Amino acid sequence: MFINNFCFNISDKLMIQGMENELYPIWILPTSTFEGTSIVQILNDAYEEKLTIDEIFLKKLMISSKIKETLNNWIIKNNSHVEKRISILKEAVTAHLEEKYYLSVSALTPQIEGLLKDAVDEAKITGVSWKLLNEQCLENAVNALVRKWKEQKIQGTLVDILQNNWVGLLNEDFSKVIAYLYKEYNSEDDQENKLNRHGICHGLQTNFGIATSSLRLILIIDRIIFFMADDENNK
Repeated sequence: MFINNFCFNISDKLMIQGMENELYPIWILPTSTFEGTSIVQILNDAYEEKLTIDEIFLKKLMISSKIKETLNNWIIKNNSHVEKRISILKEAVTAHLEEKYYLSVSALTPQIEGLLKDAVDEAKITGVSWKLLNEQCLENAVNALVRKWKEQKIQGTLVDILQNNWVGLLNEDFSKVIAYLYKEYNSEDDQENKLNRHGICHGLQTNFGIATSSLRLILIIDRIIFFMADDENNK
């Protein structure tokens, strides 16, 4: 499902790593639909076309067919925690595809912490406190989850090891991308493209209904789901 092409060179690898780090803390690259060589070509073409970062994601990397593919990857994921949320995720992604971004953002935002808690619990990670849903709490949870995932994959098959190598390109700032959503809400810094979980869920932020905000959440959820084990491997 992930990494459809292992054979791209070191310069491509460095480009992807540099791009992911440059995107922080707003965007992350696609995960379940990630294809190394395709992404490199898309990025090269986008730079030549002088597209903005937002345009690269909306018009190149995550067109509607890719979003549908992402949703399908969630549907076929053999994980009971994902399955119990799939109706919510389906309706949210459908709303996104229908350009109903207030609906999609409102539905997707709380799923991030729910999926993270499920992922941490199923991985039997201890020491993560959920009492304060703040930046540090979420950053600690994601870092612990990524570390656990890498430890497990090191003992896997050759494909697992290759996947671990390439996925490692995409993890450096992932925890900070999520933590960025959980900053303390400041109404004086209420920009349209600045998502804030507390502002949205408590009805304080009202300008979040845009395509970029919705797509960012889809990409974040996609990566969290990728780190969740299939049920038969989660024992």
